[in-house]
Amino acid sequence: MDEASREVLMTYARLNLPHMVFRTLLGTRPFLAVTIVGQMGVGKSSYAYYSLKTGIMAYLCHPAGINLFKEADRCIAYLESIHGELCMSKHCPKPDALDKRYALDIYTGPQGLFNLIETAAELAESGSPKRRILFLDDIVARTGYTLGGELRKAYFAFREILRLSRSFSSVVVVTAPTKEFLPPEAIRETEFIVGNYGYNMRRFWRMVPFFLKDEEGRVRRGLKFKFSDDVPAKSAFGMPKWLDDEIAKRKRQSVAKIAEMVVGRKPRAKASESLAAPQLQADGDGEKPQVRSSRRAEHLAERAIEICKKSGDFAAFKACIEAAVRNDEEALAAAKRKVFAALSNKGKPVMRWEDVAKVEGPPSAYL
Repeated sequence: MDEASREVLMTYARLNLPHMVFRTLLGTRPFLAVTIVGQMGVGKSSYAYYSLKTGIMAYLCHPAGINLFKEADRCIAYLESIHGELCMSKHCPKPDALDKRYALDIYTGPQGLFNLIETAAELAESGSPKRRILFLDDIVARTGYTLGGELRKAYFAFREILRLSRSFSSVVVVTAPTKEFLPPEAIRETEFIVGNYGYNMRRFWRMVPFFLKDEEGRVRRGLKFKFSDDVPAKSAFGMPKWLDDEIAKRKRQSVAKIAEMVVGRKPRAKASESLAAPQLQADGDGEKPQVRSSRRAEHLAERAIEICKKSGDFAAFKACIEAAVRNDEEALAAAKRKVFAALSNKGKPVMRWEDVAKVEGPPSAYL
């Protein structure tokens, strides 16, 4: 870990939110929901990301008897002996091993909201273990539902998912420019943090509700200060370059989605740069696409394979997969990759998707 990354980690090890994340992952706190608001550029997303990563690192060091908050250098040495060099600053050009292995589920904008709804349903159905972290970055605007249609349904679905999120996750972090962008539940039922500009720093205040009776006997509700996390206004503390680029791609896709819903404008081919519509790079035979699928597509592909591998033969299996993904090209591409890899590992390599139907034997023996 270079000096810039070490400075960022040492700073966040002294803050409150990383401790809250750590306690939640450890199980001493059953659930953590956080809402962070503040004007654009104040560093909400950076504060959320570094707090989450610091909490994850503390959690990973705990079984070895290392307290990151008191022995940061020892924790770094322990994790790097397992995962290689770690990077934790704006200057990180690519995700490190922890970012890849313990990746956050990051959702941004309208398309991210639709992906979240699908993922939440899959997680709830699968009964997957908790300790899952959801990072909902500028995902919804309360006024957006007035556009009607999909956005209206998605907004009310988001309210329900937020209310029920503790059933399938351990940590949920929501960011927005102001509290007016969010449904009331995001303020009432979460740790509410407000980001502000300070002198050579960014100050994140935890606000809690209080009730006060005025002279006329009426009860009024307000917010009062609980704690402050102060982050230096230095370049190194900005969002890592690789993550900033990915979020920017998702936000561009969100703009295209809104345009499509409102005016019927279809995105151009280059819109496939976004993570939810990845670029395809075919290999020599032009059949097996090498894609970086979205998490939603990966989940759908895995679930389709799990259901369809019970088919009597591969012809039925192939038809089952195509029906299960419901013409979702991205999920179908992810399913193809998984099937090709599984067959190759079992000594039954195939070159084209059509050839899968010719493989002999029950699919369950290979998948």
